[in-house]
Amino acid sequence: MYYVLVIFILYWALAPVLALLMFRRFLWMGKWGWVFVGLGYMVLALIFQSILQQIPELVMIIMHLNSLITNSISIIELVKTFSIGNSVWLPLYIGFVAGLCQETARYFAVKGRLITSALYVGFGFSLVDIAVGLINMVVAMALSKVGGLPLISIIGLSLNPLVSILYHPGASMYLRYAQELKRGLRGYVITLASHTYLDTAVSYLNIYAMLGLLDQTSLLNVTSIFWASAIILSIALFAVGLSRITRFAINRNG
Repeated sequence: MYYVLVIFILYWALAPVLALLMFRRFLWMGKWGWVFVGLGYMVLALIFQSILQQIPELVMIIMHLNSLITNSISIIELVKTFSIGNSVWLPLYIGFVAGLCQETARYFAVKGRLITSALYVGFGFSLVDIAVGLINMVVAMALSKVGGLPLISIIGLSLNPLVSILYHPGASMYLRYAQELKRGLRGYVITLASHTYLDTAVSYLNIYAMLGLLDQTSLLNVTSIFWASAIILSIALFAVGLSRITRFAINRNG
């Protein structure tokens, strides 16, 4: 179990380093300050996101406070019952809040900056995203009593860094280009919709897997479809954003 943990830690830690080297070697050099801008805005977004995503459960706990005080129901049972009863709209809410907070932060992070900075601002978003995912992975695997990882978890752990490295710079470049064309609102709506889809799907997978609402075969099929769509979406957004930024820079310098 622990050698698997070490392998994934190394993979998650080295993936962004390799991506940064490739950006600087094959695309264009960027200032470290741009990366730190992305880091700061992403941290701020996650703070608001964490608070807003807890609201439904906090409201539910307050409504059942008397039962919790008298020990007639445990908080674990209460949260599980709440999640099962709201397994349709709760992932939608979680995904939308994630998209709203992060894409709003992205909008202001790239706004008014040099258009080529968007790649590295987005990379800063990726670094925070990967760091949070790495911490969650280490905690979950350290607390797990299972001897090995299910295939579903291996798929997610293998593809998550790749999606993050492609999506965040891609969304940042696309949004910055849209702002340059005075179409920032449209670009924002597109990145918001994309992000909401990704996080909503992940929330559905997590809740349905945790509560056992799908059998293993169905869960594996759904997981495979989601990650395939996530990779396609991230590659498409990165490719479109990169082509637009590159074309703009060539036309401006030419």
